[in-house]
This record gives sequence, C-alpha cells and structure tokens, in this order.
Amino acid sequence: MAFSLRTANGGTPLVFSLDDRGRVTGLRAGALSFDAFPLDLEVQDDLRKRIYSCRDAATEKTDDFSFVRRWADCDFTLHENWRVEGKMIVRRLRAEPVPGAAMRAVTIRIPVSYPEDVYSLTAWSANQAFPRPLPETGGLKLFYEDVCYGTVLPAVAVYSAKERSGLTFGARLGARRGGRLAFAFRDYHAEGIDVEFSCLLLRGGHPADCELLYAATQGCYRSALAFWKEAFPAFFAAPVPVVSRAAGPFFISNPRMSEEYLDEVKERYAPLWAEVHNHFPRYGEYAPEAPAWESVIVHDYPEADCREKFTPELVNRHIAELHRRNILAMLYFQASGDCFTPYAEAVFPDAVARDSAGRIVKTWKDCCFVSAMPGTSFHAHLMKQIDRFFALYPDMDGVFLDQLCYHMLDYAHADGLTAVETREAARYGDSYAVPLARIAEILHRAGKSLWANGPFSIEVAKDVDGMMSEGTGDYARTYQYMTCGGKGLLVHSYASSASDVESMFRMCLVCGGSWSVSGEVAKRRPEKYPDKVEELFRLCGPLADLLAGCVWVLEPEPFSLPEEYEGNLYELPGGRLALTVVSRHDTLLRPARAADPSFRAAVKCSAACRIVRAENHSVDGIFSLDIVREDGGISFAVTGHRVFSAVILSLN
Repeated sequence: MAFSLRTANGGTPLVFSLDDRGRVTGLRAGALSFDAFPLDLEVQDDLRKRIYSCRDAATEKTDDFSFVRRWADCDFTLHENWRVEGKMIVRRLRAEPVPGAAMRAVTIRIPVSYPEDVYSLTAWSANQAFPRPLPETGGLKLFYEDVCYGTVLPAVAVYSAKERSGLTFGARLGARRGGRLAFAFRDYHAEGIDVEFSCLLLRGGHPADCELLYAATQGCYRSALAFWKEAFPAFFAAPVPVVSRAAGPFFISNPRMSEEYLDEVKERYAPLWAEVHNHFPRYGEYAPEAPAWESVIVHDYPEADCREKFTPELVNRHIAELHRRNILAMLYFQASGDCFTPYAEAVFPDAVARDSAGRIVKTWKDCCFVSAMPGTSFHAHLMKQIDRFFALYPDMDGVFLDQLCYHMLDYAHADGLTAVETREAARYGDSYAVPLARIAEILHRAGKSLWANGPFSIEVAKDVDGMMSEGTGDYARTYQYMTCGGKGLLVHSYASSASDVESMFRMCLVCGGSWSVSGEVAKRRPEKYPDKVEELFRLCGPLADLLAGCVWVLEPEPFSLPEEYEGNLYELPGGRLALTVVSRHDTLLRPARAADPSFRAAVKCSAACRIVRAENHSVDGIFSLDIVREDGGISFAVTGHRVFSAVILSLN
C-alpha cells in the first residue's frame, strides 16, 4: 500500500510518495521529479565498521508515516517519522541503541535523487562558489559551518529555470545537534546528493538524532533563500540595526591613536563607527583586574614601539574622543576563539582545545583555541570578564566580536552529542553560544549594536546585528546570504593597494555591504594613503552609502543585466529600490577609462509596476533614465556607467 505527503496549499507543490516499507518511491517538486534513481537510506556504524542499508532491514510500520527498521546483527534500531509542517515536509530519524550498547559515532546518510536531465539543473548553497550548473558540482562535499570551503546555511537547492521548479532541503535552524552536517554531491553521471549527519554520538541510553526539511521552490536560488528566510526570520533580522541601517564607513582605531589623526579621519571620511582594538593586555583577557597594563601591541606589533601603560581611563578617554567627532565606538572582544597560549596553559589548562593527536590548535600569534563551553575554567573566566568589561566601559556603543569563524572537532572535551569513531568529542563552535548570548543580551537591552568578524554559520550569527568580511577576497559573496534580510555586511579592506580597495567596493555593490577606510590597530596614526586609493574612496564611497539598510528582493529572477555586468536588486528604507551594476571584467584603475555605451537593464519584480523614476548614480554623477513599461516589469537604457553604478528606482 502506497502513502503520500503533500505540502499545504500555496506556492509550488511538494509531494512525497512512500511504499509500505517507508521507502521513497516518488518525490515531485513543481514540474520536477526527484526520483530518477532508487536511493536507500544508510546508517554507518563506526564501531562495527558496517553500513546498514534500509533495503536490507526488517521494517515495521507503526502508524501512517512512522517506521521502525531492524537488522539482525545490529544493536540499534532506526526510527523514521514523516510529517507536513506548513510549506515543508519534515523527515526525522533516530538511531535508538539497545541498553548497554557501546559508545561509537554513527553517520546517517540521506540521499536526494537528481532528476534525470542534470544538464538543465543548477545547484545552490550559501557559499561564494554558488549558484553553479549541477554538472560542475560532481565530487564536491560542502560542510556546514565552514566559511572557507563549506556553507553558512545548512541547506542546498537544486532547480530548473526552464521548468520554474526546484527543491531545497536542509536542517532546521536553531535545533541543538551534535556531529557534523555535510552535503556530498555525487558525480553528475551518478545519482544525487547525500545529506550526511556524521559524528553523531550513540551509546546505550543515548540515541543519535537528525532531521531533514524539504520544500519546493521556484526555478531560482532566490526562491530557496526566501523559503529559509520566511521559515526562520529571526536568523536573518538584525536585533538592533543601529549601525546596519546607517550610511558611512568603518575604520579601526586603538586607544593611543592621536587626536590629530582622528580629526583628519572625521574631516576626510566622516566615518560612522570604529572598532577599538588592542585595548587589552592579551587575547583571552579583555577586562583586566590590574589598574594598568601593557597592551597586547607590545607582543603583536613590537615595531609600533608602544611603551605607555594602558588604563580604563585611557580607553574611556578614547571612546569620548570618538564621540566628540560623532563616531560610534565598538570595543573589541572575543566570545571564545583566541587565547594567548602561555596564559591558557597556565590558567585554563582544562579548557585548551586539542586535535585528534592531543596537540593544541594554533591560531593568531602565540594563541590557541580555548573552549568556553560551560564547565570549563575559561567559561567561568569569560563570563566574569563580560560583566567587568561593560562595567569598565559603560559608554561604548557596542561590541565588535572577532573570530566568530572558528570551528573544529575538539577532542579534549565532550558535548554529549558528538563522537569520532569511538571517541567522544565536542563541536568547538558551540562554545561560543553562552558567552555570545550574554553579550547580546546586555547590548540589545541597552539598544546597542553587536558586530562580528566572519561568523561561520547563520546559527552562531543569530544574535549579531552585522558581520565583517575581512580582506579583499570573495568571502562577502558567502556572507551575503546571511545578511540578505537586514543584518549589516561590512566589507573590510586594509587599503594596502588601490586594487584591494576597488575589490572592496565591488563586493559592497554586489553583496549589499558598507565599506572601510582601514585604520590602525597599533600606531598613533596610519600612513597616508596613495592618491589613487583616496580617489576610490571619494568616487565609490557615496555609491556604497546609497545601500544603507538594504534588504534583498527575493523574488525569482527580479532583474536582468547584459552578461558582462553583475549586480543585485535591493529594497531600501523609504520605499525605493536599488539595482547595482558592476562591470565584471573592467577596472577604474585603467587610465582614461571612459563611460560604457548605454545598455539595457530590466526590473521584473512585483514592485516594478510602481516605479516612477530611475536615476543612475555612477562614479561620474547622476543620470536620469527613461523607463519603458513591459509585461511584468520595466526596462531602461543605463547611461553614464563606468565600472560601478547604483540605479535608484523611486516608487509611487
């Protein structure tokens, strides 16, 4: 007897068909059938070195959509339950051990079939390499919670623009889970994507759980992103968007920075906020008990020749000097992350994180990972530091959390959910949770802002108001998926070259970010920037400022540009839209770079019928554009474009 589940009315329909043993016999999302290949659920047992397939199990159906699977030589059973939850279908799995079962790690591997014609499909996940044609993903394994080579949203989408249909699937945001989650793309001549919940702890009295969500989408990755944003809105919104909703650049300061330089910065750039760095004696100690201390500058930047002692009075005076120039002061802190290694080994030896060989894990200069998970001495220390930090510096405007990007399997600790083969372990990234929540609670209660450098997942970033993409690479293209709904995105360049600065502005316009004028972490004043860098600040800074407070238009294919351009479509505060336009292969650094010949662009979102005026803000001025109304949208000839533009669209 066959069974089927169908999502609630509205949107693209999603239908699962199951046989009487609970095996998937059909999966349809809109016009696409994701059942071209018979794929079987598997459980990998790291103790017995066995893989148990559902096709070999004795299956008992316990109610309409619940099943229990058993294997003769196995000391656990697999429980599976399906249910419809609004626009999604939820598949929950539990490996239930027999009493007294030995401890081990298990992997629950859930396959998702490809439709037969892979050549017409596109894959997407929250990583800078996506979206990309599905055939180009063969052999790729995306780990959730890794900025560099993984995905920051625990989801993947496969869709067809031609069929205007797709499927997104992934893990519930905010659910406490152990182990690791990965999406393994099989070769495109093979059969699909394996969703792997690995390193799950299983032993007598402790089951291993996982849950996979499925939803049908339209034929565009923006539809998949819209699903996750609508299903879990708290993870995309800025709790207190003080800085994320304002215009102006960022810079780095330190308490010994000269007042003369602060005057120059204010006059030249009118910055919105500053990250106040290196006010502390060492990483891991941000609110010293001593009345005066040597700054960490002495260790990290000996060439800066920092001889003065720092005090709370010095730091507070620097905050006051920033305020006198209408610059917000965001003080540096870490919610786990780096700790000065000699300090960690002497004071918090129980908290030092270690790899599988028992070695400390090195990070910044002479620093290492130290776990702030409850129960460690470093957790107790850090919670006291947080309270003292806010007492010492009551006039700060917020906190800048550094290194919210660290994640590893910590073999020195156990979180009760994670194991590797036959060893218990802990997810290091989870040690951020309690200190970060405490910092956010204090700040947000006071209406102050919390920013973080490079969060490794949308879940760890839930309580932050904005995030930094450090450097001039393409990481902003990853973070943008977490900031599409209102959190701020800062693209930070150290302005070491004009090409770095131009790359920063490229990311600002394509990803919806604010900009940086660098600054100085150690010296009294930075070196003067070359004229070309200053020119880029002058030309491009106002364009990035136009995007203050932007959120993505998440309708499918809401705009179109010629192939040689890229950009994005945003909603702006005050009821306007912004279409950014960036030349893919050209640069402002080319001598005598002239404006492009006019080219056509189109906007096709639901608000297009209300657009009454279009103005192109380019590096050469503002150009009025003539609107042509078409079915489903508008088009216009873009004039005055030279590498970077923002077309501002006013609505009636």
